[in-house]
Amino acid sequence: MKKTALALALFLLCALPLGAMAVHFPEKGTGAVTLSSGYSFSQSVYEDLNAFADRIYSRTGLKLTIAIIYFWDGLQPGDYALELFERWELGEKDLLLVCAEAEKGCAIAKGSAVTEMLGNGPENLLYDASVSTGLQEGNLDTALTAYCHSFAELNGLGGALDTEGLFQSGASQDEPQVTAAPTARPKTSSDSEEGGLTPVGWFLLVVIVLIVISQSDPVRKSRNGQGGCGCSPLGWLLGGFGLSGLISRIFGRRK
Repeated sequence: MKKTALALALFLLCALPLGAMAVHFPEKGTGAVTLSSGYSFSQSVYEDLNAFADRIYSRTGLKLTIAIIYFWDGLQPGDYALELFERWELGEKDLLLVCAEAEKGCAIAKGSAVTEMLGNGPENLLYDASVSTGLQEGNLDTALTAYCHSFAELNGLGGALDTEGLFQSGASQDEPQVTAAPTARPKTSSDSEEGGLTPVGWFLLVVIVLIVISQSDPVRKSRNGQGGCGCSPLGWLLGGFGLSGLISRIFGRRK
């Protein structure tokens, strides 16, 4: 029994890092484009993306928001985009495009008005050759530029949109970059949003501690012939770990 309990404690200890993992969601920026902590992006393309989003809103009433992150942090791309959409409290006229650079992919979440006007058009554009090639090559400048050119030609817009005067210079390594303010350390796929353990991590830690305590000699001796208090689930739990007997022994010595 003792070996089984200790083996269980060892297993839970190995699983503890899973409880420490949490998904990181960036705080929404002031413009249409939000960059994850410490991310550098072509300044000219960044400005053109914001200008294109303004053009979409002024001509169609739809709001394009773009988030550039590093990882999906273990979530499916669509689930990550939907969660971010809700966290940012976007609405029925909002279209959120999330790009994860390190995972070379993008995902979309959108409101009902966008779906009514454009259907699955925004999602289908992600499979365009020019967009997917840019993503696979790790060149988000090229991928997003291609996406915007194709977006302007979607049938649901009725020709109301264009990219005239935008995305003309093209991105280059020599041009100025816009960089998001870094946090204390760069975000990785295993970083927690706020740091520390999640509730699951704390639960696993408590269980490990209880198992180790239950296998100590004082607790094992106190458990012989004693069960839970029978009065509540808490009593059953304390009895299962031998803690009720230990508590009785402690208070018995004080009398």
